[in-house]
Amino acid sequence: MNKWIFLIIGIISGLLLNKFYYYLDSNEYEYYSLDSDYLSEGNKSVLRKGTVIRYAQAFSEGFTRYVLYINIKNSEALIKSKKEKEIQPFWFEKRE
Repeated sequence: MNKWIFLIIGIISGLLLNKFYYYLDSNEYEYYSLDSDYLSEGNKSVLRKGTVIRYAQAFSEGFTRYVLYINIKNSEALIKSKKEKEIQPFWFEKRE
């Protein structure tokens, strides 16, 4: 009987700790709004003033990585990447 009580207490404790950790992790993100338009290399795309981006990481090389979420309608038209975790970085500079 004691084994079952400890098992149930352990499961409940694990679930509660998991929820608590998720809550702490989800509230640590910093979000920023662009103060002007930003152009990509080659002027192929523009991030407009007011676009909200999430801070990810600052690098010693002198740049900062941000995350931008994109909503796409008709996602059936997308081609799945053959490589796992393949991400193409895009470089943007402030529009003068």
